[in-house]
This record gives sequence, C-alpha cells and structure tokens, in this order.
Amino acid sequence: MIVTFIRFIKWFRRAYCNLNRLGIETDKKEEWAAGSWFIPFYNLVAPYLIMNEIWDKTQKYYKENTEDTNILGVWWALWVAANIMTNLSVNIIFSGEGVETHFIITIIADILWIPATYVTINLIKKVAFFEKEMYEKAVNTNNEEINEVVFKETVQQS
Repeated sequence: MIVTFIRFIKWFRRAYCNLNRLGIETDKKEEWAAGSWFIPFYNLVAPYLIMNEIWDKTQKYYKENTEDTNILGVWWALWVAANIMTNLSVNIIFSGEGVETHFIITIIADILWIPATYVTINLIKKVAFFEKEMYEKAVNTNNEEINEVVFKETVQQS
C-alpha cells in the first residue's frame, strides 16, 4: 500500500508539473503537489484543490468545455473518509478501548477503500487521457520544442 501511495504522489506531482511545462500558470509551486499530502489539516483540502486544477487546466488547454467535476468530489470524499476511519482504527487499538471496536472500524475503513481505489483508478485514467490530448495539441500547435521525455513519462505511467 505504501508503494502504491508513493507512486500515486509521483504521478500526481508529475501531472501538476506538466501544466507548467506547457506554460500554464498554476496556483501553487510544483513541489506542493507532493508536499500537500503530508501537512496536517492542509492535507484535507490542498490535494483536492490541486487535483481540481489539474482536471480543469489540462482540459482547457485543448478544448473549451471541461467535463463535470463530480468524480473529484466523490474521489476526495471517499479518500478522506477511508483515511479518517483507518486512523481512528489505529488510535482505538492503541488507546485500549477494545478489540471489537477496532475490528468494526477497520472493516468499515477497508470497505471504504474499495470504492476509493476504484474511483482513483478511473480518475487517473481520465487525467491521463486529458494529458495525452493536451500533449497532442501542444505538439501540433507549438513551434517550440516540448520536453517529450518529461511530459510523456506521466502519460505512459498511467
């Protein structure tokens, strides 16, 4: 699970960096795409805002209308709920409140991780498609050379 999380954060950061690579101004520095996951309380909002920016600006580069952002809200709600339940489960076992309560909350957390993972995979696939389209437009319309190695790395990882 840790390896998956690390790979996701690498992908997330790279997707955000690709906006800057094409000259699209972002609200935050590239490093915050990775760092935002690790700062308490800030990590409850910032990754969602960054993903929303990736979703919106990647699409706007190659088309006028963007797809609905409902998937982002579902993704983030499931992600936060699953993490809260997982942390609660760990805290209960260390507080000595009872093994039964710990198991119930762990089962709820594990159940939440199933749709959270499914939605995350679909979100990555959609953003990868948006990035591929963005890259195609950039190559076809820009006379300047685009760093294909850096940009394509994200598209190929998905």
